[in-house]
Amino acid sequence: MIVWRRDDVVFHRVADAGEARWLLRLAADDGLLFESLCAEVSETEADEAAAARAFELCARWIGEGLLVLL
Repeated sequence: MIVWRRDDVVFHRVADAGEARWLLRLAADDGLLFESLCAEVSETEADEAAAARAFELCARWIGEGLLVLL
C-alpha cells in the first residue's frame, strides 16, 4: 500500500511488489537512477517492456506527486 499526502488531502493505493521495492529505493539516501530502474525491471521483463514499465512508473509517480523536482 502506498500512502501519500498532497496539501491536506491523503491518497492511497495498492502497489505491486516491484513498484513498492523501487519506491523504497528512490527514498534511500543514494536514490535510484532511471537507468538503474530500467536495469532492475529488465531482470523480470524483456528490455523494451522494461523500459516501458520504468517510464510508466515514473510518469505515474510524477502525476501523483510522488516524484517532484526539488
